[in-house]
Amino acid sequence: DEDAYDMAVQYTGATELIAVKKDYENGGKVNMCKALTEMLADERQEGIEEGIERGIEQGLEQGIEQGIERGIEQGIEKTLFSLVKKGVISEAQAAEELGVSIGELQRHFFNKFFKNS
Repeated sequence: DEDAYDMAVQYTGATELIAVKKDYENGGKVNMCKALTEMLADERQEGIEEGIERGIEQGLEQGIEQGIERGIEQGIEKTLFSLVKKGVISEAQAAEELGVSIGELQRHFFNKFFKNS
């Protein structure tokens, strides 16, 4: 078993197996199955932790991007609403800027700016 283990270390180039071997030496023998099982479990756990970290990073990046986009949209909507309310632009112009019909614009503005008042 020890020779096979040493061959596996050389073949794979996995130097961490040397440390594992030292931990599991028992009277000149190595419990190869236990050593490899634990090493694989450690590697699997590291992979899971790395995946979680990457997922959190990507989620934060996407959330920030979406938040910025939504903030810009809300700012545009409020500006257009204010300009329509002050008579600077018509509802038709605001609807055109938002890419919606006048009816959709009126429903949207009513639901967004008057319903919760």
